[in-house]
Amino acid sequence: MDYELDRNGDTYVDYANDDTNNDGAYDVHAEDNNFDRHWDLYERDRNHDGRVDESWRDLNQDGTYDLYSRDDHYDGTPNVYGYDMNGDGKFDLYKVDSDNDGRFDTTYRDLNHDGRFELVEQDRNGDGKADRYLYQTDEDQAWDLAREDNDFDGTFESTVRY
Repeated sequence: MDYELDRNGDTYVDYANDDTNNDGAYDVHAEDNNFDRHWDLYERDRNHDGRVDESWRDLNQDGTYDLYSRDDHYDGTPNVYGYDMNGDGKFDLYKVDSDNDGRFDTTYRDLNHDGRFELVEQDRNGDGKADRYLYQTDEDQAWDLAREDNDFDGTFESTVRY
């Protein structure tokens, strides 16, 4: 690390910055805000443009990351968020803005907290309501149930099994 700080005097680094490509700008920033020797905030600049485009946060200070965000378009606005809803250290929900229009159009959910996503919701017309649901009922199969509102009137016309 290029810059380290022990803010409470326990000889453990609880604030750090690193310039991974030696261009003079910090690419990684980490903080242990409650001094439990676990990074509560970890951020990095993946494309070295001076903006944070990926971060992990331990919001409830339990030692596991609860919130993840990523900016895949490198425009300063995150387009992927991950949430650990039950505190088990695994992300149960992801929200994705796939076309970078500022609206999160796809949601992935781990309904039974087994580490796999069983439900995908998509808002295909941008009205803020899910128009397509994909649901996985078997662990060894691909998505096997889909409900779609093809004319966007709020009624699901089709149920498809794959």
